Amino acid sequence: MSKALIVSKIIVLLIAFGVLSFVFNAVFMPFGGEYVLEYDLETDAEYISHLYPWQRLSPVTQDEYGYYQNIQAEIVYFDVELKQFFKNVEVELLVYADNLEKISLGPKFGEEEYKLVNRDVEINKLQTLKYNLDIQGSSLFNNKLTWQLVAQDLLENQTELKIYNIKMKFTDPTINTASIKKIFE
Repeated sequence: MSKALIVSKIIVLLIAFGVLSFVFNAVFMPFGGEYVLEYDLETDAEYISHLYPWQRLSPVTQDEYGYYQNIQAEIVYFDVELKQFFKNVEVELLVYADNLEKISLGPKFGEEEYKLVNRDVEINKLQTLKYNLDIQGSSLFNNKLTWQLVAQDLLENQTELKIYNIKMKFTDPTINTASIKKIFE
Protein backbone atom coordinates (compact mmCIF):
# COMPACT_ATOMS: atom_id res chain seq x y z
CA MET A 1 0.00 0.00 0.00
CA SER A 2 2.82 2.42 0.82
CA LYS A 3 4.50 1.86 -2.58
CA ALA A 4 1.28 2.76 -4.38
CA LEU A 5 1.00 5.92 -2.25
CA ILE A 6 4.59 6.96 -3.05
CA VAL A 7 4.08 6.32 -6.78
CA SER A 8 0.83 8.32 -6.80
CA LYS A 9 2.54 11.23 -4.98
CA ILE A 10 5.36 11.21 -7.53
CA ILE A 11 2.86 11.20 -10.41
CA VAL A 12 0.91 14.11 -8.88
CA LEU A 13 4.14 16.09 -8.34
CA LEU A 14 5.28 15.44 -11.92
CA ILE A 15 1.91 16.59 -13.30
CA ALA A 16 2.01 19.72 -11.12
CA PHE A 17 5.59 20.45 -12.23
CA GLY A 18 4.62 19.92 -15.88
CA VAL A 19 1.68 22.33 -15.63
CA LEU A 20 3.82 24.98 -13.89
CA SER A 21 6.54 24.59 -16.54
CA PHE A 22 3.98 24.97 -19.32
CA VAL A 23 2.51 28.13 -17.76
CA PHE A 24 5.98 29.60 -17.07
CA ASN A 25 7.05 29.00 -20.67
CA ALA A 26 3.76 30.45 -22.01
CA VAL A 27 4.27 33.67 -20.04
CA PHE A 28 8.06 34.16 -20.22
CA MET A 29 9.05 31.78 -23.06
CA PRO A 30 12.59 31.18 -21.79
CA PHE A 31 12.60 27.75 -23.43
CA GLY A 32 11.60 29.05 -26.82
CA GLY A 33 8.41 29.82 -28.59
CA GLU A 34 7.22 32.36 -31.07
CA TYR A 35 4.79 35.24 -31.17
CA VAL A 36 3.03 35.94 -34.48
CA LEU A 37 1.23 39.20 -35.30
CA GLU A 38 -0.53 40.07 -38.55
CA TYR A 39 -2.17 43.18 -39.97
CA ASP A 40 -4.07 42.73 -43.24
CA LEU A 41 -5.39 46.34 -43.51
CA GLU A 42 -8.99 45.10 -43.88
CA THR A 43 -9.54 45.13 -40.12
CA ASP A 44 -7.66 46.79 -37.29
CA ALA A 45 -4.94 44.68 -35.75
CA GLU A 46 -4.81 44.36 -31.99
CA TYR A 47 -1.05 44.80 -31.62
CA ILE A 48 0.04 46.51 -34.87
CA SER A 49 -0.93 50.14 -35.41
CA HIS A 50 -2.10 51.79 -38.60
CA LEU A 51 0.58 53.16 -40.87
CA TYR A 52 1.27 56.83 -40.12
CA PRO A 53 1.46 59.80 -40.58
CA TRP A 54 -1.83 59.68 -42.45
CA GLN A 55 -0.83 62.61 -44.73
CA ARG A 56 1.70 60.31 -46.43
CA LEU A 57 -0.85 57.58 -47.21
CA SER A 58 -3.97 57.06 -49.23
CA PRO A 59 -7.07 55.74 -47.45
CA VAL A 60 -7.44 51.97 -47.26
CA THR A 61 -8.77 50.76 -50.62
CA GLN A 62 -9.64 47.41 -52.14
CA ASP A 63 -8.58 45.89 -55.47
CA GLU A 64 -8.41 42.36 -56.92
CA TYR A 65 -5.63 41.38 -54.45
CA GLY A 66 -7.37 42.64 -51.29
CA TYR A 67 -7.24 45.71 -49.07
CA TYR A 68 -4.19 47.98 -49.31
CA GLN A 69 -2.79 51.38 -48.51
CA ASN A 70 -0.84 53.33 -51.09
CA ILE A 71 2.25 55.03 -49.70
CA GLN A 72 2.66 58.54 -51.11
CA ALA A 73 5.89 59.57 -49.35
CA GLU A 74 9.25 57.90 -48.90
CA ILE A 75 9.00 57.25 -45.13
CA VAL A 76 6.09 55.93 -43.05
CA TYR A 77 5.92 54.34 -39.61
CA PHE A 78 3.94 51.82 -37.60
CA ASP A 79 4.06 50.63 -33.99
CA VAL A 80 4.01 47.10 -32.63
CA GLU A 81 2.95 46.42 -29.05
CA LEU A 82 5.01 43.70 -27.41
CA LYS A 83 4.16 42.03 -24.13
CA GLN A 84 7.55 40.31 -24.16
CA PHE A 85 11.11 41.07 -25.25
CA PHE A 86 12.45 39.10 -28.23
CA LYS A 87 15.81 38.82 -29.91
CA ASN A 88 14.73 38.15 -33.51
CA VAL A 89 11.85 38.89 -35.81
CA GLU A 90 10.93 37.76 -39.30
CA VAL A 91 8.77 40.33 -41.07
CA GLU A 92 6.81 39.59 -44.24
CA LEU A 93 5.38 42.48 -46.24
CA LEU A 94 2.92 41.77 -49.03
CA VAL A 95 3.43 44.64 -51.48
CA TYR A 96 2.81 45.75 -55.03
CA ALA A 97 5.49 48.08 -56.41
CA ASP A 98 5.48 50.01 -59.66
CA ASN A 99 8.83 51.44 -60.81
CA LEU A 100 10.52 50.99 -57.43
CA GLU A 101 13.75 49.10 -56.74
CA LYS A 102 14.20 48.86 -52.96
CA ILE A 103 12.13 48.90 -49.82
CA SER A 104 13.79 49.23 -46.42
CA LEU A 105 12.32 48.27 -43.07
CA GLY A 106 13.67 48.42 -39.55
CA PRO A 107 12.95 49.01 -35.86
CA LYS A 108 13.90 52.03 -33.82
CA PHE A 109 17.20 51.97 -31.93
CA GLY A 110 17.97 55.02 -29.82
CA GLU A 111 16.50 58.51 -30.15
CA GLU A 112 15.98 58.77 -33.94
CA GLU A 113 18.08 55.90 -35.25
CA TYR A 114 16.59 52.99 -37.17
CA LYS A 115 18.37 49.76 -38.12
CA LEU A 116 17.10 49.29 -41.69
CA VAL A 117 17.35 46.22 -43.90
CA ASN A 118 16.98 46.66 -47.68
CA ARG A 119 15.13 44.30 -50.01
CA ASP A 120 15.08 44.47 -53.79
CA VAL A 121 11.63 44.73 -55.33
CA GLU A 122 10.34 43.25 -58.57
CA ILE A 123 8.51 45.87 -60.62
CA ASN A 124 4.77 45.54 -61.35
CA LYS A 125 4.28 42.39 -59.32
CA LEU A 126 2.49 41.44 -56.10
CA GLN A 127 5.21 39.97 -53.92
CA THR A 128 6.16 39.04 -50.37
CA LEU A 129 9.31 40.67 -49.04
CA LYS A 130 10.98 38.91 -46.09
CA TYR A 131 13.14 40.70 -43.55
CA ASN A 132 15.06 38.89 -40.79
CA LEU A 133 16.13 41.31 -38.09
CA ASP A 134 17.94 41.21 -34.76
CA ILE A 135 15.89 43.48 -32.49
CA GLN A 136 17.84 42.96 -29.29
CA GLY A 137 18.57 46.39 -27.87
CA SER A 138 15.82 48.13 -29.84
CA SER A 139 13.97 51.04 -28.24
CA LEU A 140 10.73 50.06 -26.57
CA PHE A 141 8.53 52.88 -25.26
CA ASN A 142 5.47 51.81 -23.25
CA ASN A 143 5.92 48.27 -24.64
CA LYS A 144 5.72 49.65 -28.20
CA LEU A 145 8.40 49.26 -30.83
CA THR A 146 8.32 51.81 -33.66
CA TRP A 147 9.16 50.62 -37.17
CA GLN A 148 10.19 52.69 -40.17
CA LEU A 149 9.26 51.70 -43.73
CA VAL A 150 11.30 53.48 -46.40
CA ALA A 151 10.51 53.43 -50.12
CA GLN A 152 13.64 54.96 -51.60
CA ASP A 153 13.17 57.27 -54.61
CA LEU A 154 9.40 56.93 -54.39
CA LEU A 155 8.75 60.59 -55.17
CA GLU A 156 11.53 60.94 -57.76
CA ASN A 157 10.33 57.99 -59.83
CA GLN A 158 6.64 58.93 -59.51
CA THR A 159 5.98 55.37 -58.50
CA GLU A 160 3.32 53.49 -56.59
CA LEU A 161 3.76 51.30 -53.53
CA LYS A 162 0.80 49.40 -52.12
CA ILE A 163 1.03 47.63 -48.75
CA TYR A 164 -1.43 44.73 -48.40
CA ASN A 165 -0.25 42.85 -45.34
CA ILE A 166 2.28 43.00 -42.51
CA LYS A 167 3.12 39.73 -40.75
CA MET A 168 5.66 39.51 -37.93
CA LYS A 169 7.00 36.36 -36.27
CA PHE A 170 8.99 37.10 -33.12
CA THR A 171 11.36 34.36 -31.88
CA ASP A 172 14.09 33.81 -29.28
CA PRO A 173 12.32 35.47 -26.37
CA THR A 174 14.11 36.93 -23.40
CA ILE A 175 12.66 37.18 -19.93
CA ASN A 176 10.90 40.48 -19.33
CA THR A 177 11.20 41.70 -15.73
CA ALA A 178 8.02 43.76 -16.15
CA SER A 179 6.07 40.52 -16.75
CA ILE A 180 7.43 39.08 -13.52
CA LYS A 181 6.30 42.15 -11.57
CA LYS A 182 2.77 41.94 -13.08
CA ILE A 183 2.33 38.36 -11.86
CA PHE A 184 3.03 39.30 -8.25
CA GLU A 185 0.85 42.44 -8.21
